[in-house]
This record gives sequence, C-alpha cells and structure tokens, in this order.
Amino acid sequence: MNTQMNSNMHLTIANVFVMLLISVVLAYPIAAFVGKILNYIRTKYQSGRMKSRNMCNNKLCWLFVWIGISIIWFLYLLAYYPGIFSYDISAQWDQYFGFTQYSTHHPIIHTLLMGWIIDMGKKILGDYNKGGFCYCLIQLLFFSGVVSYTIYCINRLISSKKIIIVTTIYFALFPVYPLLGISTTKDTYFSENKRPFHNFGNDLVRKSINILFNNDIKDIMTGYRAFSYEFVKTFPILSEGFEIETEMSIHAVDKNMYVENVVINYRDRPEGSVSKLNTYSDGIKVLRTIIRLYRTYKPMRFFGAIAALLAVLSVVFSM
Repeated sequence: MNTQMNSNMHLTIANVFVMLLISVVLAYPIAAFVGKILNYIRTKYQSGRMKSRNMCNNKLCWLFVWIGISIIWFLYLLAYYPGIFSYDISAQWDQYFGFTQYSTHHPIIHTLLMGWIIDMGKKILGDYNKGGFCYCLIQLLFFSGVVSYTIYCINRLISSKKIIIVTTIYFALFPVYPLLGISTTKDTYFSENKRPFHNFGNDLVRKSINILFNNDIKDIMTGYRAFSYEFVKTFPILSEGFEIETEMSIHAVDKNMYVENVVINYRDRPEGSVSKLNTYSDGIKVLRTIIRLYRTYKPMRFFGAIAALLAVLSVVFSM
C-alpha cells in the first residue's frame, strides 16, 4: 500500500499570493457563518432554565482547565518521547537544512518553525531528541490551550455544568487529541487531492482503523495492493463498493499478517476524468463497515466501550 504522495508544485511568490488571496476570500463567509451559528446557540440556551449562573465565568477557570488537560496529555508525550516523528519529517528536515528546495508539498511555516526549534534545542541542550521534545511540548501546550479556550467559550454560551464536564472529560481522555498534539506529521495527500472532504474522510478512516485495531497503516483508501497466498485464501469478500479497501486492511491487521507500506508518487485525477466515488454516501458506508468489523473482531471492546460510556453519562446526569 502507498504511504506517501509527492507534489512538484514549488514555492513561488505567485503561489504564495494565490494562497493568501484564497484564504482572505474564504475567511469572511466562513466567519459570518460560524457567527450565525454561535448567535443561534447563545439565543437558544440563554433562555428559560439555561440562564443559570455559569459554573466557570472567568479566564482563571480556563487556565485551570488548560493546566489539567496539558498534564494528562503530557503523559502521552512521555510515553512517546521525544514525540511522534513520521514519514514527512525527514523531507522537511532536508528542506530546513538546504539539502532540498522548499515546496508547497510541505507547509513552509511548519517546516521553518519545527526545524528552528529542534535545531535550537540541539544547540542549547546538546541533543536533537531533546529539541524534538521541546517542539512537541510547545505544540501540545498550544493545542491544549486552544481546546481549553473552546471549552471556556462553550461555557459562556450555554451555561450548562453537565455539558462542560462531559466536554472537558472527552477532550482530556479521548486519545486522538493528545496524539495529535504530539504528532509533527501531516498528510501530503492534502496537497494534491482537491475534492471537498476527501482529505478529512481519508484521515478519519485511517486514524479510526489504526486506533481501534492498534496499527500504523499509513494509507487506507489509495494505492495498489499485493496479496500473499494466505491472505487470498482467508479473506472473505463481503463488500461490493469502496469499503472493500477497509475490509482488506482490517482483515490483515486482525490476522496479524505482515503489512508493508511502499512509497509511491501521487498525482490528482487528470482533468476531464470522473471519479466513481461519492464522497458522502460511500464515506458513510466505509464508516459503517469499520464499526461493523470492530464489533465482529473486537466484541468485548466494542460493547465494553458502549457500557463505559453509558455508565459515565449516567453518573454525570445524576449529579
């Protein structure tokens, strides 16, 4: 399976200007849309019984939530010391030190910031690992601060103690968020694939499978696949659509088969060609397939997670 895609779109002044222009054009309608949603929430939940006093109406509460979430996430950073540095980082490292030229294949600001912090960590602390740890710690604190401030803003809008508690517990304990906080890698599939929500969907599917089935497959939805004799003879083909890729990946992981990820060059679909993939309907089928196979292959974890969630909700709503 492929793990990496490549783009030859090099960084130029014109490219930077176009990206900034698009960002400015899109910023206003997005901000206006989000503002309308927030105003609707504020109007709805500040009436009637939801007008109760905010459980945390000052920024000191936001600071305490930030510290608490950061401490919990910091345990993940210690477990993964010095952080999660995967396949893209070596290429960005080459760009920072001038071995290769900068390009839009990797975010230029991310490359410069990460390279500078890790390099300074090496010069001050004498070890690139410690420099990488410093970068991941800064990223973790920034991410947890954004999450904590989001919780603070939600509390100002809806004034519901139960919702704030559940939201805080979710962000603090759901493992996807701390792992994102200490992961320095982004997906280069984003630079070529232009179809709306495809990047989000591919990322969601890949991370869901890796987390639920404890693996590290780099890409689920694209690339060629070569099968062993054992795989072909044991794999039950149940799907008829695009969810077949998900079934193949989960079957290989569950049966503890050897999975090798091979890097290939990726290019977006040529102009004039039409994809058979429907982003929404096929995406929902893939997610349903993941849930169904998780229930089939890991029934104890599946029903145990549901029971634990119901138990937590019963305690929260009984307070």
